[in-house]
Amino acid sequence: SLIQGFAGGLAADLPVSELREKRAQRARANRRYREAHELLTKLLRSDPEAHDATLLLSQVAEDLNQHGEARDALLRAVRIELKRGLTQPAMDNWIN
Repeated sequence: SLIQGFAGGLAADLPVSELREKRAQRARANRRYREAHELLTKLLRSDPEAHDATLLLSQVAEDLNQHGEARDALLRAVRIELKRGLTQPAMDNWIN
């Protein structure tokens, strides 16, 4: 579903998943890691193949010192990349 409009009155039609991801990015930038984690977890429940959100969850989990969850999210991101034929990004994420 789409959210019509955006904070501040800007005319935009954003998918709910995109809106959640942007809110999570803002929360992380403001060091509200638990809020970012909650937003990303909800997003990924409804769209488990959301690649950018999966990578962001890995970073947020690291911010929260949840290293196992960070590793699992990174592995999911690599799997998504490989399914999409994105070999180089998958290798970069695996190595780094």
